[in-house]
Amino acid sequence: MELGVSEMVPLFTERTQVKWSAQKNQQRHQRWRGLIISACEQCGRNRLPGLQPAVRFGDWVGASNGGERLLFTPDAPVSVELGGKPDRVELVIGPEGGFTAEEVITATAQGYRAVRLGPRVLRTETAPLAALAVVQSLTGDF
Repeated sequence: MELGVSEMVPLFTERTQVKWSAQKNQQRHQRWRGLIISACEQCGRNRLPGLQPAVRFGDWVGASNGGERLLFTPDAPVSVELGGKPDRVELVIGPEGGFTAEEVITATAQGYRAVRLGPRVLRTETAPLAALAVVQSLTGDF
């Protein structure tokens, strides 16, 4: 939240290692909402980012809101680049085992660009922070 995220959508992909029941999903959603509120209070942010319910990757990828669309995967042929300063940037970060080839094909068919953060494979906890920092640097939002 401190890095300017406006909305989060937890995604279930083919390689997502944690599968939750509907009740557990709701509990996680409430916990994350509390963490969002705490983070916004700590950094002085007065607008809460949206938190959508967890959804399957295939159901979500076609319903995207547009803007610059980046799918982060260590197998991508290019590093992150942005053409100018887009109004909106969507970042999709893979699960523990990465995206399947089919998921990458589906996303690129929907207008996402497969990009990487460099030569290292980052942990799921680290990748979003690194991706946000790179995008902020490229857009001048720091």
